[in-house]
Amino acid sequence: METRKNFDQDKQILLEKAVTGLEQLHSNLNNLNRNLETINAIGSQFEEPAHLWNSFHGLLKKNVELIRDGSNKGQNETSKITFDITEYSSITTEERL
Repeated sequence: METRKNFDQDKQILLEKAVTGLEQLHSNLNNLNRNLETINAIGSQFEEPAHLWNSFHGLLKKNVELIRDGSNKGQNETSKITFDITEYSSITTEERL
């Protein structure tokens, strides 16, 4: 009977440790989730400037290619290239942040 009592006590101690460990794991996962949400929110703030720089880079790359070609037909294509700054500039500073 004594061994059964010791077994039950040891079992209870181990279960309490397991519950404590799982509670701590749950808390740490919640902290991780909040941090990942914060990182995601910060990262999404760079979406508009990245789009703007991508448009700018595309424009410069196209112009460099046209200069290298040296063709007259490139002049007509240059007039079709648009730089998407109007979309970005219409956004207020608060919306960007």
